[in-house]
Amino acid sequence: MLEVSRLVHTFGGRRGPRVHAVDDVSLWVDEGETFGLVGESGSGKSTLGRCVVGLYAPTGGSVRYRDRDVTRWARARDASQLRREVQMVFQDPYASLDPRMRVRDIVAEGLEIGRLEPDARRRASRVDDALAAVGLDPAVGGRYPHEFSGGQRQRVGIARALVLEPRLVVCDEPISALDVSVQAQIVNLLTDLKRDRGLTYLFVAHDLAMVRHVSDRVGVMHDGRLVEVGPADDVYRDPLHPYTRSLLAAVPVPDPDAPPRPRLPYDAPARHGELVEVRPGRWVREAVDAG
Repeated sequence: MLEVSRLVHTFGGRRGPRVHAVDDVSLWVDEGETFGLVGESGSGKSTLGRCVVGLYAPTGGSVRYRDRDVTRWARARDASQLRREVQMVFQDPYASLDPRMRVRDIVAEGLEIGRLEPDARRRASRVDDALAAVGLDPAVGGRYPHEFSGGQRQRVGIARALVLEPRLVVCDEPISALDVSVQAQIVNLLTDLKRDRGLTYLFVAHDLAMVRHVSDRVGVMHDGRLVEVGPADDVYRDPLHPYTRSLLAAVPVPDPDAPPRPRLPYDAPARHGELVEVRPGRWVREAVDAG
């Protein structure tokens, strides 16, 4: 369904320094699977997700959705089809919803901009269905975002994506801004929606335990590059790249009597080799020292 090939995205340049937020990343996502993308803050995860949905134009490489170039498609006359089929759930439910718009208008905005449902009654019905699908009473559609809790706002953001009936959803750290008590609720909601609607997810997060729980395969990013890719359980049970081992060593153990686990040191090499398939389905980027 999704193929990212040698993707590069940089910020800055001209007078300021150039930062390679995404540097030579290649991955694919099969239809119906959840591909988890993990790494520390600043590793390039969210930038890659925004390139996938067409919010950022890649500096180099390509993003193909169903064998169509996303960058060129986003500028074409039929770009509305891309907007319908590829949607994004943003990280911050406080910043991603317009505080001056009612919830019903926020959810309906995509339908109106894309002229996907000209009939007002049918449009209202689709909005009600989307709100109900995420566990919200459609009667709350007349309220403003500030009248909702963080978890409820994130449900509104999910409803905004669902109303267009997408096939691929990029979840950009959808639970990181929420209280721990509601994080599991949102993850369970996304899991149920995937099952019921046949969705495909690119799930961006830094919570390693949560990514393992929801993902079929996992890609580990460091400094703008993928360093390891493989089935979720295999990567967590037997990490092959030193950076992956370093991340997993830093995960706290839910046992008050357990001794602290110090993070393993990892010094990134000046250059990296290619991403190599070292076992069936297991890909690791070989480190190459500069010299």
